[in-house]
Amino acid sequence: MIGRSSLVILLCASYAAHGATQADTRTQSSTLPAVRDLKDGWDQLRPGGETLCAKGTPYHFYVRRGSPQKLLMFFEGGGACWTGEDCDRGRPNYHPDLVSQGPAVDPAMRGILDLAHPENPLADRSAVLVPYCTGDVHLGDRSTTYRVASGGGEARSVTVQHRGQANAMAVLRWIYANFADPREIFVTGSSAGGVATPFYASVLAQHYPNARVVALGDDAGMHHGDRIAGANFGRWGHPEVMRRHRGWEKLPEDWGTPDLFVMAARSASNLTLFQIDHAYDQPQYSFIILAAATDTAAAIKQLQAGVQGSELVGLLRANREEIGAQVNTFRSFTVGGRAHGIVQNDRFYAYQTNGARARDWVASIATGRPVASVDCTNCWRPEFRFVDQDLRTIERAVELLSPAGAWDPQDRAGGSCPTSGSRYTLRCALRKAAGDVTGVTPTNDNEDPAAVSEVAYSILDRMGTRERLFGGPPLVVYNNRPGATAADVIALLADVRDRIRADLRERANQ
Repeated sequence: MIGRSSLVILLCASYAAHGATQADTRTQSSTLPAVRDLKDGWDQLRPGGETLCAKGTPYHFYVRRGSPQKLLMFFEGGGACWTGEDCDRGRPNYHPDLVSQGPAVDPAMRGILDLAHPENPLADRSAVLVPYCTGDVHLGDRSTTYRVASGGGEARSVTVQHRGQANAMAVLRWIYANFADPREIFVTGSSAGGVATPFYASVLAQHYPNARVVALGDDAGMHHGDRIAGANFGRWGHPEVMRRHRGWEKLPEDWGTPDLFVMAARSASNLTLFQIDHAYDQPQYSFIILAAATDTAAAIKQLQAGVQGSELVGLLRANREEIGAQVNTFRSFTVGGRAHGIVQNDRFYAYQTNGARARDWVASIATGRPVASVDCTNCWRPEFRFVDQDLRTIERAVELLSPAGAWDPQDRAGGSCPTSGSRYTLRCALRKAAGDVTGVTPTNDNEDPAAVSEVAYSILDRMGTRERLFGGPPLVVYNNRPGATAADVIALLADVRDRIRADLRERANQ
Protein backbone atom coordinates (compact mmCIF):
# COMPACT_ATOMS: atom_id res chain seq x y z
CA MET A 1 0.00 0.00 0.00
CA ILE A 2 1.36 3.43 -0.93
CA GLY A 3 0.28 6.61 0.78
CA ARG A 4 0.24 10.32 0.02
CA SER A 5 3.87 10.86 0.97
CA SER A 6 4.89 8.56 -1.89
CA LEU A 7 2.98 10.36 -4.62
CA VAL A 8 6.03 12.12 -5.99
CA ILE A 9 8.17 9.00 -5.95
CA LEU A 10 8.10 7.84 -9.54
CA LEU A 11 7.88 4.09 -9.98
CA CYS A 12 9.36 1.79 -7.33
CA ALA A 13 12.36 2.29 -5.07
CA SER A 14 15.68 0.79 -6.01
CA TYR A 15 18.90 1.20 -4.07
CA ALA A 16 20.34 3.59 -1.44
CA ALA A 17 23.50 5.64 -1.92
CA HIS A 18 27.11 4.73 -1.23
CA GLY A 19 30.24 6.84 -1.33
CA ALA A 20 32.34 5.60 -4.25
CA THR A 21 33.71 8.14 -6.74
CA GLN A 22 33.82 8.44 -10.51
CA ALA A 23 37.57 7.88 -10.39
CA ASP A 24 36.92 4.44 -8.89
CA THR A 25 35.07 3.41 -12.05
CA ARG A 26 37.75 4.73 -14.37
CA THR A 27 40.46 2.64 -12.70
CA GLN A 28 38.54 -0.60 -12.46
CA SER A 29 39.55 -3.49 -14.64
CA SER A 30 37.11 -4.30 -17.45
CA THR A 31 37.98 -8.00 -17.09
CA LEU A 32 35.18 -9.81 -15.30
CA PRO A 33 35.17 -13.38 -13.96
CA ALA A 34 33.66 -16.10 -16.09
CA VAL A 35 30.44 -17.69 -14.92
CA ARG A 36 32.28 -20.96 -14.23
CA ASP A 37 34.51 -19.14 -11.72
CA LEU A 38 31.70 -17.61 -9.67
CA LYS A 39 31.07 -18.80 -6.14
CA ASP A 40 27.77 -20.28 -5.06
CA GLY A 41 25.03 -17.73 -4.43
CA TRP A 42 25.03 -14.18 -5.73
CA ASP A 43 28.21 -12.51 -7.02
CA GLN A 44 28.70 -8.78 -7.52
CA LEU A 45 30.45 -7.87 -10.80
CA ARG A 46 31.87 -4.41 -11.60
CA PRO A 47 32.17 -3.89 -15.37
CA GLY A 48 33.98 -0.52 -15.19
CA GLY A 49 34.68 1.13 -18.55
CA GLU A 50 31.93 3.51 -19.60
CA THR A 51 29.39 2.23 -17.06
CA LEU A 52 28.26 4.82 -14.51
CA CYS A 53 25.46 5.73 -12.16
CA ALA A 54 23.73 9.09 -12.40
CA LYS A 55 26.15 10.99 -10.15
CA GLY A 56 29.26 9.37 -11.57
CA THR A 57 29.57 6.57 -9.03
CA PRO A 58 30.60 3.06 -10.17
CA TYR A 59 28.10 0.58 -11.52
CA HIS A 60 27.80 -3.09 -10.64
CA PHE A 61 25.44 -5.96 -11.35
CA TYR A 62 24.73 -9.34 -9.78
CA VAL A 63 24.86 -12.91 -11.06
CA ARG A 64 23.80 -16.21 -9.55
CA ARG A 65 25.07 -19.28 -11.35
CA GLY A 66 22.46 -21.88 -12.29
CA SER A 67 21.59 -23.84 -15.40
CA PRO A 68 23.76 -22.79 -18.36
CA GLN A 69 20.83 -23.45 -20.69
CA LYS A 70 18.27 -21.33 -18.85
CA LEU A 71 18.72 -17.63 -18.11
CA LEU A 72 16.70 -15.19 -15.99
CA MET A 73 17.41 -11.47 -16.43
CA PHE A 74 15.77 -8.92 -14.14
CA PHE A 75 15.81 -5.12 -14.61
CA GLU A 76 15.41 -3.20 -11.36
CA GLY A 77 13.12 -0.18 -10.93
CA GLY A 78 13.88 3.15 -9.29
CA GLY A 79 12.28 6.23 -10.86
CA ALA A 80 13.12 8.62 -13.67
CA CYS A 81 14.08 12.26 -14.19
CA TRP A 82 14.35 14.71 -17.08
CA THR A 83 14.44 18.19 -15.47
CA GLY A 84 16.97 19.84 -13.19
CA GLU A 85 14.56 19.86 -10.28
CA ASP A 86 13.67 16.20 -10.68
CA CYS A 87 17.26 15.07 -11.29
CA ASP A 88 18.68 16.95 -8.30
CA ARG A 89 19.79 14.63 -5.48
CA GLY A 90 17.40 16.34 -3.06
CA ARG A 91 14.30 15.21 -4.97
CA PRO A 92 12.72 11.77 -4.45
CA ASN A 93 11.87 11.13 -8.12
CA TYR A 94 14.65 8.64 -8.75
CA HIS A 95 17.57 6.87 -7.09
CA PRO A 96 21.00 7.88 -8.41
CA ASP A 97 23.25 5.35 -6.63
CA LEU A 98 23.58 1.70 -5.72
CA VAL A 99 24.03 0.00 -2.38
CA SER A 100 27.48 -1.37 -1.59
CA GLN A 101 26.41 -4.60 0.09
CA GLY A 102 25.46 -7.68 -1.87
CA PRO A 103 21.90 -8.80 -2.59
CA ALA A 104 22.03 -11.61 -0.05
CA VAL A 105 21.19 -8.99 2.58
CA ASP A 106 19.10 -6.82 0.29
CA PRO A 107 15.30 -6.99 0.57
CA ALA A 108 15.06 -6.74 -3.20
CA MET A 109 15.85 -10.46 -3.45
CA ARG A 110 12.24 -11.45 -3.11
CA GLY A 111 9.59 -12.88 -5.40
CA ILE A 112 11.15 -14.51 -8.45
CA LEU A 113 14.60 -13.37 -7.28
CA ASP A 114 14.23 -15.49 -4.16
CA LEU A 115 15.77 -18.48 -5.87
CA ALA A 116 15.45 -20.57 -2.70
CA HIS A 117 11.65 -20.21 -2.61
CA PRO A 118 10.10 -23.68 -3.02
CA GLU A 119 7.49 -22.42 -5.48
CA ASN A 120 9.78 -20.28 -7.64
CA PRO A 121 9.23 -21.44 -11.24
CA LEU A 122 12.57 -19.90 -12.28
CA ALA A 123 14.70 -21.17 -9.41
CA ASP A 124 17.00 -23.41 -11.49
CA ARG A 125 18.08 -20.67 -13.88
CA SER A 126 21.24 -18.69 -14.02
CA ALA A 127 20.05 -15.28 -12.85
CA VAL A 128 21.32 -11.80 -13.68
CA LEU A 129 20.06 -8.79 -11.73
CA VAL A 130 20.55 -5.45 -13.51
CA PRO A 131 20.41 -2.68 -10.87
CA TYR A 132 19.19 0.78 -11.82
CA CYS A 133 20.71 4.15 -10.98
CA THR A 134 20.52 6.36 -14.08
CA GLY A 135 17.06 7.97 -14.13
CA ASP A 136 16.44 6.94 -17.76
CA VAL A 137 14.51 3.63 -17.45
CA HIS A 138 17.71 1.72 -18.37
CA LEU A 139 17.57 3.09 -21.93
CA GLY A 140 19.64 6.29 -22.08
CA ASP A 141 23.20 6.96 -23.19
CA ARG A 142 23.95 10.62 -22.61
CA SER A 143 25.59 12.93 -20.10
CA THR A 144 23.18 15.81 -19.48
CA THR A 145 23.77 19.00 -17.52
CA TYR A 146 20.64 20.54 -16.01
CA ARG A 147 20.12 23.95 -14.45
CA VAL A 148 18.47 24.02 -11.04
CA ALA A 149 17.07 27.23 -9.53
CA SER A 150 18.29 27.92 -5.99
CA GLY A 151 16.44 29.71 -3.23
CA GLY A 152 18.42 32.91 -3.80
CA GLY A 153 17.40 33.12 -7.43
CA GLU A 154 20.71 31.90 -8.85
CA ALA A 155 20.78 28.69 -10.87
CA ARG A 156 23.31 25.93 -10.34
CA SER A 157 24.32 23.03 -12.56
CA VAL A 158 23.50 19.35 -12.01
CA THR A 159 25.12 16.82 -14.33
CA VAL A 160 23.46 13.43 -14.65
CA GLN A 161 24.98 10.40 -16.32
CA HIS A 162 21.99 8.90 -18.10
CA ARG A 163 23.98 5.75 -18.96
CA GLY A 164 21.31 3.10 -18.51
CA GLN A 165 21.89 1.57 -21.92
CA ALA A 166 25.67 1.62 -21.52
CA ASN A 167 25.27 -0.22 -18.21
CA ALA A 168 22.78 -2.75 -19.56
CA MET A 169 24.82 -3.47 -22.68
CA ALA A 170 27.89 -4.13 -20.52
CA VAL A 171 25.81 -6.75 -18.71
CA LEU A 172 24.67 -8.22 -22.02
CA ARG A 173 28.26 -8.44 -23.28
CA TRP A 174 29.15 -10.46 -20.20
CA ILE A 175 26.17 -12.74 -20.85
CA TYR A 176 27.21 -13.21 -24.50
CA ALA A 177 30.72 -14.20 -23.39
CA ASN A 178 29.47 -16.73 -20.84
CA PHE A 179 26.31 -18.28 -22.32
CA ALA A 180 27.05 -19.71 -25.73
CA ASP A 181 23.69 -21.17 -26.67
CA PRO A 182 20.97 -20.93 -23.99
CA ARG A 183 17.67 -22.64 -24.81
CA GLU A 184 15.40 -20.46 -22.64
CA ILE A 185 15.71 -16.79 -21.69
CA PHE A 186 13.23 -15.08 -19.37
CA VAL A 187 13.53 -11.27 -19.27
CA THR A 188 11.52 -9.26 -16.78
CA GLY A 189 11.67 -6.10 -14.72
CA SER A 190 9.50 -3.99 -12.45
CA SER A 191 8.52 -0.35 -12.88
CA ALA A 192 11.36 1.43 -14.73
CA GLY A 193 12.76 -2.04 -15.39
CA GLY A 194 9.39 -3.07 -16.79
CA VAL A 195 9.62 -0.25 -19.34
CA ALA A 196 13.01 -1.52 -20.50
CA THR A 197 12.07 -5.21 -20.57
CA PRO A 198 10.72 -5.52 -24.15
CA PHE A 199 13.69 -3.64 -25.62
CA TYR A 200 16.37 -5.80 -24.03
CA ALA A 201 14.40 -8.97 -24.62
CA SER A 202 14.44 -8.00 -28.31
CA VAL A 203 18.21 -7.49 -28.24
CA LEU A 204 18.73 -10.87 -26.56
CA ALA A 205 16.33 -12.66 -28.89
CA GLN A 206 18.21 -11.37 -31.93
CA HIS A 207 21.56 -12.42 -30.47
CA TYR A 208 20.26 -15.90 -29.58
CA PRO A 209 17.93 -16.78 -32.49
CA ASN A 210 17.67 -20.42 -31.40
CA ALA A 211 16.50 -19.59 -27.89
CA ARG A 212 12.91 -19.25 -26.74
CA VAL A 213 12.81 -15.74 -25.27
CA VAL A 214 10.06 -14.41 -23.02
CA ALA A 215 9.56 -10.77 -21.96
CA LEU A 216 7.34 -9.99 -18.96
CA GLY A 217 6.87 -6.31 -18.11
CA ASP A 218 5.78 -5.71 -14.51
CA ASP A 219 3.75 -2.65 -13.47
CA ALA A 220 4.77 -0.48 -16.41
CA GLY A 221 1.74 -1.00 -18.66
CA MET A 222 -0.02 2.36 -18.26
CA HIS A 223 2.53 4.59 -20.00
CA HIS A 224 1.76 6.02 -23.42
CA GLY A 225 3.53 8.63 -25.52
CA ASP A 226 0.40 10.76 -25.76
CA ARG A 227 0.07 10.88 -21.97
CA ILE A 228 3.68 11.64 -21.04
CA ALA A 229 4.29 14.45 -23.49
CA GLY A 230 5.80 16.65 -20.77
CA ALA A 231 8.71 14.23 -20.30
CA ASN A 232 11.69 15.20 -22.45
CA PHE A 233 13.25 11.84 -23.28
CA GLY A 234 15.72 13.65 -25.52
CA ARG A 235 17.60 14.49 -22.32
CA TRP A 236 18.43 10.78 -22.18
CA GLY A 237 19.39 10.57 -25.86
CA HIS A 238 16.10 9.01 -26.93
CA PRO A 239 15.05 7.80 -29.37
CA GLU A 240 18.38 7.97 -31.20
CA VAL A 241 20.25 5.59 -28.89
CA MET A 242 17.50 2.98 -29.22
CA ARG A 243 17.33 3.40 -33.00
CA ARG A 244 20.92 2.13 -33.23
CA HIS A 245 19.58 -1.40 -32.72
CA ARG A 246 18.23 -3.59 -35.47
CA GLY A 247 14.44 -3.51 -35.63
CA TRP A 248 14.20 -0.24 -33.70
CA GLU A 249 15.16 2.18 -36.47
CA LYS A 250 11.62 3.61 -36.69
CA LEU A 251 10.89 4.05 -32.99
CA PRO A 252 8.75 7.22 -32.72
CA GLU A 253 9.93 10.30 -30.85
CA ASP A 254 7.01 10.15 -28.41
CA TRP A 255 7.22 6.41 -27.75
CA GLY A 256 5.20 4.69 -25.05
CA THR A 257 4.66 1.17 -23.77
CA PRO A 258 2.63 -0.01 -26.81
CA ASP A 259 5.41 1.10 -29.17
CA LEU A 260 8.02 -0.84 -27.22
CA PHE A 261 5.98 -4.05 -27.20
CA VAL A 262 4.95 -3.87 -30.85
CA MET A 263 8.46 -3.09 -32.11
CA ALA A 264 9.96 -5.82 -29.93
CA ALA A 265 7.50 -8.39 -31.29
CA ARG A 266 8.32 -7.42 -34.87
CA SER A 267 12.07 -7.49 -34.30
CA ALA A 268 12.41 -11.17 -33.37
CA SER A 269 10.23 -14.17 -34.21
CA ASN A 270 11.51 -16.17 -31.20
CA LEU A 271 10.23 -13.58 -28.70
CA THR A 272 6.85 -13.63 -26.93
CA LEU A 273 5.67 -10.74 -24.79
CA PHE A 274 3.55 -10.45 -21.65
CA GLN A 275 2.50 -7.90 -19.04
CA ILE A 276 1.46 -8.10 -15.40
CA ASP A 277 0.12 -5.03 -13.59
CA HIS A 278 -1.89 -3.77 -10.64
CA ALA A 279 -5.15 -2.27 -11.85
CA TYR A 280 -4.88 0.92 -9.78
CA ASP A 281 -1.12 1.28 -9.49
CA GLN A 282 -0.63 4.62 -7.69
CA PRO A 283 3.05 5.29 -8.50
CA GLN A 284 2.52 4.43 -12.16
CA TYR A 285 -0.36 6.88 -12.37
CA SER A 286 1.64 9.49 -10.47
CA PHE A 287 4.39 9.16 -13.07
CA ILE A 288 1.90 9.78 -15.88
CA ILE A 289 0.46 12.89 -14.24
CA LEU A 290 3.86 14.36 -13.35
CA ALA A 291 5.36 13.51 -16.74
CA ALA A 292 2.55 15.33 -18.54
CA ALA A 293 2.62 18.35 -16.25
CA THR A 294 4.14 21.76 -16.92
CA ASP A 295 3.47 22.74 -13.31
CA THR A 296 4.72 20.03 -10.94
CA ALA A 297 3.18 21.60 -7.83
CA ALA A 298 -0.24 21.70 -9.49
CA ALA A 299 0.15 18.09 -10.61
CA ILE A 300 0.91 16.97 -7.06
CA LYS A 301 -2.22 18.76 -5.82
CA GLN A 302 -4.20 16.97 -8.52
CA LEU A 303 -2.90 13.63 -7.30
CA GLN A 304 -3.63 14.46 -3.67
CA ALA A 305 -7.19 15.43 -4.59
CA GLY A 306 -7.85 11.95 -5.89
CA VAL A 307 -8.99 10.55 -9.23
CA GLN A 308 -11.67 8.25 -10.48
CA GLY A 309 -10.51 4.65 -10.34
CA SER A 310 -11.91 3.82 -13.76
CA GLU A 311 -9.41 6.25 -15.26
CA LEU A 312 -6.50 4.19 -13.96
CA VAL A 313 -7.53 0.76 -15.16
CA GLY A 314 -8.85 2.34 -18.37
CA LEU A 315 -5.33 3.54 -19.26
CA LEU A 316 -3.98 0.04 -18.77
CA ARG A 317 -6.68 -1.65 -20.83
CA ALA A 318 -6.39 0.84 -23.68
CA ASN A 319 -2.67 0.19 -24.02
CA ARG A 320 -3.21 -3.56 -23.96
CA GLU A 321 -5.85 -3.35 -26.66
CA GLU A 322 -3.41 -1.35 -28.80
CA ILE A 323 -0.70 -3.97 -28.36
CA GLY A 324 -3.04 -6.93 -28.84
CA ALA A 325 -4.40 -5.51 -32.10
CA GLN A 326 -0.89 -5.75 -33.58
CA VAL A 327 0.65 -8.66 -31.65
CA ASN A 328 -1.66 -11.67 -31.60
CA THR A 329 0.53 -13.65 -29.17
CA PHE A 330 0.52 -10.91 -26.50
CA ARG A 331 -1.07 -11.85 -23.15
CA SER A 332 -1.58 -9.99 -19.87
CA PHE A 333 -2.51 -10.53 -16.22
CA THR A 334 -4.18 -7.88 -14.05
CA VAL A 335 -3.93 -7.97 -10.27
CA GLY A 336 -6.42 -5.87 -8.33
CA GLY A 337 -5.35 -3.06 -6.04
CA ARG A 338 -3.17 0.02 -5.94
CA ALA A 339 0.27 -1.39 -5.01
CA HIS A 340 3.35 -1.32 -7.25
CA GLY A 341 5.62 -4.19 -8.22
CA ILE A 342 4.53 -7.83 -8.42
CA VAL A 343 7.23 -10.27 -9.49
CA GLN A 344 9.91 -8.83 -7.18
CA ASN A 345 7.61 -9.16 -4.18
CA ASP A 346 6.75 -12.01 -1.83
CA ARG A 347 3.07 -11.40 -2.62
CA PHE A 348 3.83 -12.75 -6.10
CA TYR A 349 3.14 -16.19 -4.59
CA ALA A 350 -0.16 -15.09 -3.03
CA TYR A 351 -1.76 -12.96 -5.76
CA GLN A 352 -4.60 -14.42 -7.78
CA THR A 353 -7.29 -12.98 -10.05
CA ASN A 354 -10.65 -14.66 -10.55
CA GLY A 355 -9.14 -17.80 -9.07
CA ALA A 356 -6.15 -17.80 -11.44
CA ARG A 357 -2.88 -17.61 -9.56
CA ALA A 358 -0.23 -15.15 -10.82
CA ARG A 359 2.60 -17.53 -9.91
CA ASP A 360 1.03 -20.36 -11.94
CA TRP A 361 0.46 -18.06 -14.92
CA VAL A 362 4.14 -17.05 -14.91
CA ALA A 363 5.20 -20.68 -14.45
CA SER A 364 3.26 -21.65 -17.59
CA ILE A 365 4.91 -18.85 -19.56
CA ALA A 366 8.35 -19.93 -18.35
CA THR A 367 7.82 -23.48 -19.60
CA GLY A 368 6.28 -22.45 -22.92
CA ARG A 369 2.73 -23.51 -22.17
CA PRO A 370 -0.01 -21.31 -23.67
CA VAL A 371 -1.83 -18.92 -21.36
CA ALA A 372 -4.90 -16.73 -21.69
CA SER A 373 -5.07 -13.13 -20.59
CA VAL A 374 -6.49 -12.69 -17.08
CA ASP A 375 -8.33 -9.50 -16.14
CA CYS A 376 -9.77 -8.58 -12.78
CA THR A 377 -13.50 -8.20 -12.12
CA ASN A 378 -13.38 -6.54 -8.71
CA CYS A 379 -10.28 -4.50 -9.44
CA TRP A 380 -10.40 -2.33 -6.31
CA ARG A 381 -8.51 -4.90 -4.34
CA PRO A 382 -6.35 -7.95 -5.01
CA GLU A 383 -7.35 -11.51 -4.37
CA PHE A 384 -4.98 -13.56 -2.25
CA ARG A 385 -4.33 -17.26 -1.89
CA PHE A 386 -3.55 -17.44 1.80
CA VAL A 387 -1.26 -19.90 3.56
CA ASP A 388 -1.04 -20.97 7.18
CA GLN A 389 1.53 -18.31 8.06
CA ASP A 390 -0.99 -15.62 7.05
CA LEU A 391 -3.42 -16.94 9.62
CA ARG A 392 -0.72 -17.17 12.27
CA THR A 393 0.36 -13.58 11.53
CA ILE A 394 -3.13 -12.22 12.20
CA GLU A 395 -3.54 -14.37 15.30
CA ARG A 396 -0.21 -13.14 16.64
CA ALA A 397 -1.19 -9.50 15.99
CA VAL A 398 -4.38 -10.04 17.99
CA GLU A 399 -2.29 -11.46 20.82
CA LEU A 400 0.00 -8.44 20.81
CA LEU A 401 -2.88 -5.92 20.93
CA SER A 402 -5.18 -7.73 23.36
CA PRO A 403 -3.57 -6.90 26.76
CA ALA A 404 -4.90 -3.76 28.45
CA GLY A 405 -2.96 -0.72 27.28
CA ALA A 406 -1.12 -2.61 24.53
CA TRP A 407 -2.65 -0.61 21.68
CA ASP A 408 -0.97 2.72 20.82
CA PRO A 409 -3.61 5.12 19.40
CA GLN A 410 -1.08 7.36 17.64
CA ASP A 411 0.95 6.05 14.72
CA ARG A 412 3.44 8.85 14.25
CA ALA A 413 3.45 9.57 10.53
CA GLY A 414 4.03 5.96 9.64
CA GLY A 415 7.67 5.96 10.74
CA SER A 416 9.73 2.98 11.79
CA CYS A 417 8.31 0.67 14.42
CA PRO A 418 10.03 0.30 17.80
CA THR A 419 12.22 -2.76 18.12
CA SER A 420 11.18 -3.35 21.71
CA GLY A 421 8.29 -2.44 23.97
CA SER A 422 4.81 -3.56 24.87
CA ARG A 423 2.69 -0.96 23.03
CA TYR A 424 1.91 -1.26 19.34
CA THR A 425 0.01 0.61 16.69
CA LEU A 426 -1.94 -1.55 14.25
CA ARG A 427 0.82 -1.27 11.65
CA CYS A 428 3.60 -2.10 14.08
CA ALA A 429 1.70 -4.99 15.64
CA LEU A 430 1.19 -6.55 12.20
CA ARG A 431 4.85 -6.13 11.24
CA LYS A 432 6.01 -7.48 14.59
CA ALA A 433 3.64 -10.42 14.14
CA ALA A 434 4.90 -11.07 10.60
CA GLY A 435 8.46 -11.10 11.88
CA ASP A 436 7.59 -13.45 14.72
CA VAL A 437 5.93 -15.88 12.32
CA THR A 438 8.24 -15.74 9.30
CA GLY A 439 11.54 -14.69 10.87
CA VAL A 440 11.72 -11.63 8.57
CA THR A 441 10.15 -8.38 9.77
CA PRO A 442 8.75 -6.19 6.96
CA THR A 443 10.18 -2.68 6.86
CA ASN A 444 7.88 -1.12 4.24
CA ASP A 445 4.58 -1.62 2.45
CA ASN A 446 6.11 -3.59 -0.43
CA GLU A 447 7.47 -6.17 2.01
CA ASP A 448 4.18 -6.69 3.84
CA PRO A 449 2.86 -10.26 3.45
CA ALA A 450 -0.56 -11.03 2.03
CA ALA A 451 -2.18 -11.06 5.49
CA VAL A 452 -1.08 -7.49 6.21
CA SER A 453 -2.20 -6.32 2.78
CA GLU A 454 -5.57 -7.96 3.36
CA VAL A 455 -5.99 -5.90 6.54
CA ALA A 456 -5.11 -2.72 4.63
CA TYR A 457 -7.63 -3.42 1.86
CA SER A 458 -10.27 -4.32 4.45
CA ILE A 459 -9.76 -0.84 5.88
CA LEU A 460 -10.15 0.68 2.42
CA ASP A 461 -13.44 -1.18 1.99
CA ARG A 462 -14.69 0.49 5.16
CA MET A 463 -13.49 3.96 4.13
CA GLY A 464 -15.04 4.35 0.71
CA THR A 465 -13.90 5.00 -2.83
CA ARG A 466 -11.92 8.23 -2.46
CA GLU A 467 -9.61 6.91 0.22
CA ARG A 468 -8.96 3.79 -1.79
CA LEU A 469 -6.62 5.78 -4.00
CA PHE A 470 -5.15 8.70 -2.12
CA GLY A 471 -6.28 8.66 1.49
CA GLY A 472 -2.91 7.92 3.07
CA PRO A 473 -1.50 4.64 4.42
CA PRO A 474 -4.64 2.71 5.49
CA LEU A 475 -3.09 1.07 8.56
CA VAL A 476 -1.99 4.48 9.86
CA VAL A 477 -5.25 6.29 8.99
CA TYR A 478 -7.40 3.62 10.62
CA ASN A 479 -5.25 3.48 13.74
CA ASN A 480 -5.25 7.26 14.22
CA ARG A 481 -8.87 8.11 13.38
CA PRO A 482 -10.82 10.06 15.98
CA GLY A 483 -12.78 7.84 18.35
CA ALA A 484 -10.82 4.70 17.49
CA THR A 485 -10.50 2.09 20.23
CA ALA A 486 -8.46 -1.03 20.79
CA ALA A 487 -11.67 -3.04 20.48
CA ASP A 488 -12.26 -1.61 16.97
CA VAL A 489 -8.76 -2.53 15.86
CA ILE A 490 -8.98 -6.05 17.27
CA ALA A 491 -12.43 -6.55 15.71
CA LEU A 492 -10.98 -5.60 12.33
CA LEU A 493 -8.24 -8.17 12.73
CA ALA A 494 -10.75 -10.78 13.88
CA ASP A 495 -12.78 -10.26 10.70
CA VAL A 496 -9.70 -10.79 8.56
CA ARG A 497 -8.68 -13.81 10.63
CA ASP A 498 -12.07 -15.41 10.04
CA ARG A 499 -11.88 -14.83 6.27
CA ILE A 500 -8.43 -16.38 6.10
CA ARG A 501 -9.61 -19.37 8.14
CA ALA A 502 -12.55 -19.86 5.80
CA ASP A 503 -10.31 -19.62 2.73
CA LEU A 504 -7.90 -22.21 4.13
CA ARG A 505 -10.75 -24.58 5.07
CA GLU A 506 -12.37 -24.28 1.65
CA ARG A 507 -9.14 -25.12 -0.16
CA ALA A 508 -8.41 -27.99 2.21
CA ASN A 509 -11.80 -29.51 1.37
CA GLN A 510 -11.42 -29.24 -2.39
